[in-house]
This record gives sequence, C-alpha cells and structure tokens, in this order.
Amino acid sequence: MAEVQVSLKARPHQKALIEYFRNDGKHAVCIWHRKGGKDRGATFVESELACKRVGLYWHALPNYADARKVVWDAITPDGKRLIDVSFPPEIIKKRSDHEMKLELVNGSIWQPVGADNYNGLVGAFPIHITWSEFALMHPAARPMLLPGLAAADGTELVITTPRGYNHAYDLYQYGLSNPKWFTSLLTVNDSGLLSEEILEGLRATMPEELFRQEYLCDWSAANVGSVLGRYLEEAEKQGRISNDVEYDPAGTGIHISADIGRYDTSAWWFWQPCQGGFRLVDYDEDSGLDAEEWAERLKLKLSLNGYKLDRLLADVDSKKEQVQGLRDIRNDDRLSAASRTKVEEQIKRLEGELADAVSATTQHFAVDAAESVRTGADKTVIYQTIGQGINAVADKEVVHGFGGH
Repeated sequence: MAEVQVSLKARPHQKALIEYFRNDGKHAVCIWHRKGGKDRGATFVESELACKRVGLYWHALPNYADARKVVWDAITPDGKRLIDVSFPPEIIKKRSDHEMKLELVNGSIWQPVGADNYNGLVGAFPIHITWSEFALMHPAARPMLLPGLAAADGTELVITTPRGYNHAYDLYQYGLSNPKWFTSLLTVNDSGLLSEEILEGLRATMPEELFRQEYLCDWSAANVGSVLGRYLEEAEKQGRISNDVEYDPAGTGIHISADIGRYDTSAWWFWQPCQGGFRLVDYDEDSGLDAEEWAERLKLKLSLNGYKLDRLLADVDSKKEQVQGLRDIRNDDRLSAASRTKVEEQIKRLEGELADAVSATTQHFAVDAAESVRTGADKTVIYQTIGQGINAVADKEVVHGFGGH
C-alpha cells in the first residue's frame, strides 16, 4: 500500500501535545478553552497512535449521544468530516455508522464511546482512551476503565474546559506534580484563535462567569444557574474556603444538614455555629446505602473526629412532592392498567426510601442523641417533623416515614 499522509495545520499547543505522544508519553491533561481544537488535535493523535500499534482506541465523551454529535458526525470549519480528515479512506478497512466504529487496515479499531456506560466497557483492554469534556463526565468512569488501560500499557489524553473544582481540577493538579505527565492550560489570550472583536461580542452577550469559565479556563467561575455558585465563588476569592477550617471542641455542637437519597447520592454537611456565622467543617456523600448503614457511618465519623452532635436536619420535601404527584397520577381513571402498575412501583420505591430513613432518624433523636437534643424545646420540633414524614408516606399514620427541618 502506498504511503498515506494524515495532515493537521497544528497550532503550537497542538504541536506540543503531538510531540509528547511521539516521544512515548503516556498521560496528558489539556485544559483548553472552548473551540481551542481539543477534539481535532486528539483525533490526530489517535490516528497516529493507531497506525503505529494495533489495538483498541476509544474517544470517550460524557454520553453516547455526545460521542455521535461531537466526533462521529462533526464537520470541521473547512467543511470536511472530522473522522475523514483524521482517518482517510485509504487506511480504513471497514466502517460501521451504526456502531460508530472504524477498523483500520492494520487491524486497529477506533471508536467513540459514551463514558456514562462505563460499566459496560470495563471488560475491554483499550490501548488508548481520550477523555473528551472530562469535567462533565461521571467521576467514576476513569477509575473504572483505568485498570484495563494500564494492563494494556496504554496511553490516555484528557481534554476539557473547566467546570469548577471537580475531578478534572484534581487530575490536572496531579499532572502538574508528576514530571512524566504532559499538562497544558490554554486560554483565548494564550492561543490567539479568536479576534478581539469576537471576544468582545461573546463577553457582552453571555454571563461574565460563563465567559471566564469557557474562554479563560477559570476554575473558580461559578456554574451558571447554580443557586449558591456566586456565593461560593465570593467565599473562595475571600479566602474563606480552605483546609484551615477546623472544628472547635469547646464550641457549640455540630449540625448535620442532609439531602437523603438511596439510589441517588446522599449528601451530608457538617457545620458548627460560631460567633458571626458558622464553620463548614466536614462533608460526606455516597449512594446505595440504606438508613442503617448511614447511621453507622455517621456515628463512626462523629466518633473519629470527636464531633459533638447537636442536631440533624434532612430535606425530604422533593420526595414528599414526588409521592403525592404519583398518587394523583395513579388515581386518574384515564390511566391504562400497565401504566398504573408502573406508577404503583414508583410510589412503592419512594415510600420505601422514606420509610427506611425514619427508623434510623427516630433511633437517633429518641435514643442515641444527647439529652439536650431529646428533651426540652427541640423535642416538639423533632417529633413534629417525623410526623410530617409519616403523613407523607401513607394514607394512614401507622406507616413509618421521615421528615426533617
């Protein structure tokens, strides 16, 4: 077969990335601004690697639909399909539009995948994975797929624009500390890809925090639409978010605020009222745990850290509303029998989540909590809120439920 050249008019930041992998680099993290050529540069790297070493190459997006739109169906600014310029027909043996899969003439397979399906991908041994829009991916995707990649002595490329101080930020910080990793942070001021006129227009027609996030790669920019985002950003800039915030054993007891879920993530904030405000001293989250497991986990955390518990507050308003809404649907005479059965199953599941929580909550407030919590002014409020939860779960007040405020 005659030699086939795959070309890219690479910008300096893309050239540096390409050279890193040409020199047998293994791990790269690129934090580049929106429209900074992330996927274009990545597919060039993937094409070159796939031609050199036979194996399975994945270009992962947060979900499968993104993989098709952003990569498989993508059109470059000069009107050509991205996969055609990165993988010319001359090096393709077989192409499947349905599976979004290319088999190269040397036997390598290149395929866009959705990282949301990481459980369905764990059995494979990819030679390379590109994590595109990594900041938007499920944080468990990379840890779950990394063993297969390591077993194959493979390579990985993380390309993303920031989305707050999440797992992408943590990985970038690790990359900076490891001399064997390639790290790059590129803003529009660094790349020069967009003119001042375009940037002025963008800045004038979008929220300032969104512009800083998308084009200046600002980790601290508040997520647009988040209720508390701008307050957290302000606290960050004022130095009020740090590892120096500590629990004061001589101060008031800990308050725990919780958003409880069984199949969704449960979140627990530990805060201590103090002069002029409060200190957020700890946090915990997980999913799939029942009430008894959470009770043991929280008890252990309180014991290990020497926390004195004052009160626990939990928000179950959303589930109460869901239960009532589903009951209204169930009672609609126009509903088919099959649909009514499905609604009944959802009601049963939500009622179970609320009922599971009440036993641990009652145990804490009625038995385990300090005397100051179980008696006095707090007692009435505690059992009123438990009663609200009971009423939300069942038509009769004999079924356990949960409430908290």
